[in-house]
Amino acid sequence: VQIIGSDLLFLLKKLPRLEKLDLFFSYTQDEEIYKNYFKKLLSIAKCLKVLKLDFSYCYDLNDAELRDLAQGLKRLSYAKRVELNLNSCLCVTDEGLRPLLRSLNRVVSLQSLNLSLLECSQITYNPFSELGKRLRARQMLELNLDFTCCEELDDVYLAEVSENIKALKKLKKLNLNFNRCIQITDDGFSSLTDSLSQLKELRSLKLQLRE
Repeated sequence: VQIIGSDLLFLLKKLPRLEKLDLFFSYTQDEEIYKNYFKKLLSIAKCLKVLKLDFSYCYDLNDAELRDLAQGLKRLSYAKRVELNLNSCLCVTDEGLRPLLRSLNRVVSLQSLNLSLLECSQITYNPFSELGKRLRARQMLELNLDFTCCEELDDVYLAEVSENIKALKKLKKLNLNFNRCIQITDDGFSSLTDSLSQLKELRSLKLQLRE
């Protein structure tokens, strides 16, 4: 069943205590469907503890829509887990990712973050530029980052990510995927290894570094 636009907004208004929301968005060329949509959606579902949004292969999803989503994410004061799948969203750039991640700083209960950017070839922005300090100040327990085929990422980028990850002292589960990031070399992976060795509370580790 496909539920979009006003139908979903109407449904959520009838579920004021909803704690988990898992949505998959299909490819559409009708930009009006998503205009100011995410801000409205998350303004209604303010009690969510788990939010999963799957935009994979929404080739037309753009930075303006991510900025709208960012406005909605700011309102999720109770969310403990957020999953954002932007796989193959080819129009997404740093200009959309930056405000999106900045908005997660306002999700004060956040303990688990899953961010997937597979084949987002225009991304060069380090997510920890916005998230790092705030995540360190919280009880961040789980982090999943997928940068597969993000071809602009290099050793400098990975070093920045590594430096911030090692500060997440309470982290128990970590999944990192840099598969097919062709500019990352052994030097970059060495900096990551050094950082991971300092995560004394880590219980689960999954690394995909090279095909």
